[in-house]
Amino acid sequence: MIMYKDRINAITKYMDENAIDILIISAQSNIFYLTGFEGGLGLIFDLDRVPYLLVPRLDFERASYISNIENIVALTKEKAEFLPSENIFIGDLIDFIEKLASNKRVKIGLEKFSIGFKNYIRLKEEFGEKNLIDISSLVRDMRITKNMEEIQLIKNAINISEKAFQHAIDLIKPGVKECEVAGEIEYFMRKMGCRPAFETIVASGKFSAFPHGFASEKRIESGDIIVIDFGARYKGYVADITRTVFVKPISSRKRELLRMVMEAQEKAIDVLGEGIDICEPDKIVREMFREKNYLAFYNHSTGHGIGIDVHEPPRLYFKAEGKFKNGMIVTVEPGIYIPGYGGIRVEDDVLITSEGHRVLSSLEKEYIL
Repeated sequence: MIMYKDRINAITKYMDENAIDILIISAQSNIFYLTGFEGGLGLIFDLDRVPYLLVPRLDFERASYISNIENIVALTKEKAEFLPSENIFIGDLIDFIEKLASNKRVKIGLEKFSIGFKNYIRLKEEFGEKNLIDISSLVRDMRITKNMEEIQLIKNAINISEKAFQHAIDLIKPGVKECEVAGEIEYFMRKMGCRPAFETIVASGKFSAFPHGFASEKRIESGDIIVIDFGARYKGYVADITRTVFVKPISSRKRELLRMVMEAQEKAIDVLGEGIDICEPDKIVREMFREKNYLAFYNHSTGHGIGIDVHEPPRLYFKAEGKFKNGMIVTVEPGIYIPGYGGIRVEDDVLITSEGHRVLSSLEKEYIL
């Protein structure tokens, strides 16, 4: 069982240690992390450290069923029938905060970059900017390492993602549309009780040179490179995997590019482990591409964390600070993108451990159809 109580207690402890009177969690993924519910308007801790989950009226029953929070409040514009008065608040999030404050000049912790501009201005006008404390890093730092249950959820997401890819791979041939391949992947995920963690990328031919392409109506052609980036969301946690598929006939240069990218990924993964500088994998990849005269065609970082969000800290970049921690799960995804020619990327999900690392994804690296 995910330790929601421990997470809530960590928030209230932070409030006590930092003399915060009221605390607002507004980022959707952070609300989910603390409550198990997707779709809340805000998670509010009052002067007595009691948490309230604020939801739209139509989500009240679902939140009551799913969330671990006892106090659920539906925000409405008018009185709602069939709900107890203690579960109804006529007004918006800021009105609710003002009620909790009871005309006192309180110190409020908030996630500055997700609270919304208008909400921030209203809080600033009501309580003064010096009483608004940005706590954006609080839950983010809690989420950066995963416990055993979270690791298992991500492994399940990876397993389903890989089965979806293997299901769709047989469909790939000249004449099939990119969007048809993406549709098969996402349909399989849905049948397995998941939904796509992001819009599946199936980018073929010259389109494969777009790092963040999409699945268009373009038909796959003989000789195409196809970059397929996919991932399922399983019970709130995601996978993120990429494979590059070749459709025959394939040139020796394309094979060499794939093997270069695979070698770069292997070297980057090999260095991973607790206590290693986060910048190190990206430095290794960049140095290898520089030696091969392909660095100009590498235009993103080597990876990122995954969890509830597809992109979480840490970012595996040569300018990154800090060290890898036991329990982080990161992608390693070097790629080469040559405009007008095509692109190649290989991406796997890797768990950082005290002994080093463990690659969680297991698909083959080379597909020639």
